[in-house]
Amino acid sequence: MMLTHKPRHILRGQPNQQTAHLLAPAQPWLLALLFMAIAGLSLVAAPGVSWATFGTVPPPPPTPVTVLVGPVDSISPESDTLTVAGVVVQTTDATRIDERVGPLVADAWARVEGASDGNGGLVALRIKVLPPMPLVKLIGPLDSLGDDDLQVDGIVVQRTRTTLIIGDPIPGEHNVSIRAAIESSGALLALQVVKINAIPDDSEDDDEDDDTPAGETRLTGVVMRMPDNGLIGTWIVSGIPVEITDGTRLHKRVGMLAPGAWVKIRGQAQGGTLVAKEVKTTGTKRFHKLTGVLTSLTPLDVTVDGIEVELSETAAIRGNPTPGQRVRVKAQLSQRTGVLVAVFVQGPGRPGGPPPDSPPGLVIRFTGEVQQLPNDGLYGEWKIAGRTVTVPEGAFIDEHKGAVAQGAFVEVTAILGRNNSITAVLIVVTRSGDDNDGDDGDDRRDWTEFRDTIQALPDGDSLIGNWNVGGRTVQVTDETELETYGRPVELGAKVKVWGWRQPGGSVLAKRIELVKAEGRTLHFTGVIQALPDDTLIGSWTVDGRQVDVSETTQLKDHHGPFVVGARVKVYGREGEGMVQAEKIETLPAPEIQYSGRIMALPDGLFGSWTVGEKSVAVTPETELKQGNGPFALGGLVKVKGRLQGDGSIVALKVETMPMPKIEYVGEILELPDTPDLTGTWRVGRLYVEVTRDTELERDDGDFAVGAWVEVEGRMRPDGVVIAKEIETRRRR
Repeated sequence: MMLTHKPRHILRGQPNQQTAHLLAPAQPWLLALLFMAIAGLSLVAAPGVSWATFGTVPPPPPTPVTVLVGPVDSISPESDTLTVAGVVVQTTDATRIDERVGPLVADAWARVEGASDGNGGLVALRIKVLPPMPLVKLIGPLDSLGDDDLQVDGIVVQRTRTTLIIGDPIPGEHNVSIRAAIESSGALLALQVVKINAIPDDSEDDDEDDDTPAGETRLTGVVMRMPDNGLIGTWIVSGIPVEITDGTRLHKRVGMLAPGAWVKIRGQAQGGTLVAKEVKTTGTKRFHKLTGVLTSLTPLDVTVDGIEVELSETAAIRGNPTPGQRVRVKAQLSQRTGVLVAVFVQGPGRPGGPPPDSPPGLVIRFTGEVQQLPNDGLYGEWKIAGRTVTVPEGAFIDEHKGAVAQGAFVEVTAILGRNNSITAVLIVVTRSGDDNDGDDGDDRRDWTEFRDTIQALPDGDSLIGNWNVGGRTVQVTDETELETYGRPVELGAKVKVWGWRQPGGSVLAKRIELVKAEGRTLHFTGVIQALPDDTLIGSWTVDGRQVDVSETTQLKDHHGPFVVGARVKVYGREGEGMVQAEKIETLPAPEIQYSGRIMALPDGLFGSWTVGEKSVAVTPETELKQGNGPFALGGLVKVKGRLQGDGSIVALKVETMPMPKIEYVGEILELPDTPDLTGTWRVGRLYVEVTRDTELERDDGDFAVGAWVEVEGRMRPDGVVIAKEIETRRRR
């Protein structure tokens, strides 16, 4: 079984920033009156509106990503989980799964990027299948470091006296990189723990190196504009003109070539324009990158192969880059001007050593070419990127991407000693010495896609075996995805093949799809509005489109039956006024978040609620959180659930929200008959509850009927304000 992922659609209330902006310069009493007027109208006219509408909610801080690389122990599609190196990994609709190296199955190796689930596991943002590695890798924040174990982002890793702790990492302050083995019990045993310094670190991807062949310019950035009449012509990528010609190789394995896509471009710069030899889509990156020969470097800008980039005042300059040398520039795209602003400029060969005046004991990382090796074995003195590196017998040497040899490129993790001596603790080969094609390895050169005609099929009725497609041998296994759209697989049929090139030139197929020449293919998502009577064969209406369903149409109801109101995805071809459906599959109801006041409750908590203007079904599986008070009529709640075709919500979680904060200025109309004034006051049109915790400030006179006061507090569901502070005010 393979995990799949689908896009998540989330509806959220947006803060009304225009309202907040208009109210900002107002006087406090006017602000309070306007706020109360708006709030009062909202309770009457729009009871389902969230209180977040009345203020700007700051975005949450970015969550640091924890990385785990290890073997896949097991996969549980029923619970959307898998176990990687003994760690439970939860997938969601937003998890991106990359299977270019191979299918995500048990015993495959995978890189998981995510965050702690609070129970010693991870919630995955991305899962990428990798070739087998020699050791498990774990990168993340160090929670604790004990004599027998340590904890990284909630994941427990065992340690022994022989575990190397490098760089004196401090729990709660530093991130660490761990190399670990898997014990017979399944537990992780740390062999090496290395502190990750808070200095620029270029390791954005396990499969990426930045060594660019001479005479070539590279750009990693986002597509901002493309020609209106196709792909050939001038693109704008991260503000830089890129010329696409008939000879440009275009790859779209990670996503479509379209505005907004991130791409890697190889080519040659001519007069400030990059003439592309190759363009391929890639995952979203933190920085835009430009690599080539330095033309000039001034306090205001940096020019690489004639391409000018603004230079930030705080940009880091490494390696004494001078004109004529190859440099690598990291930049960010200005949202205001749409141009690149360089934040990092690195001289030739990436950092070949520590920054000037670095203290001994610093953990450093750099990448470079192996220029010299010891005469006997791998331990001893190496020369890497012009610097002498001592490799002791305790160092780890990772050769899963290629063998150590002169000419190979390696990434070094080392300890800085006195007189800037460098002692390696980890060396990873990023590109072997005989890999001279200049590619960075990110596209997995054994991956291929092609379209051609079936010339031969296996004998017998089974399709498993060797096919001949356009003169190429294609290996079809029981894990190959066959998409036939109900049509027969036969000689002469045209197919599209996705898979991995094998030694000898054959292709191991991951997916094969029959191609139909006539009619434009399309797929769309919508809601079923009408179905044939007593059968699914016939004419459907999906989002206003007529869809013809035949006996050859594949109907997949994994996420519920085909009924009016169900969300479906339709694959087919345009016909005469309708869509000829080849496949239709039901989709899970979209997940939404919704806030509002409780307008109706069942006798118990389980049943049908009314929140705002929506009906909310609460089941025993719904997570109920009452941290901000019990559920009650008029109380504010936040609902997370799945939106149904009739507009109702099946709740996954319901939690109470804090009572809204109130600031109000008004005249005292009634006071309680108590010595300390505790009890219920009437101030303007509000009822105010004063307790012993309420602060009473008499700076502008005593409290009496007719006096003006400013009230701060929180409003209960019944409309009574629990006062935090009341202060007398002079009437204006």
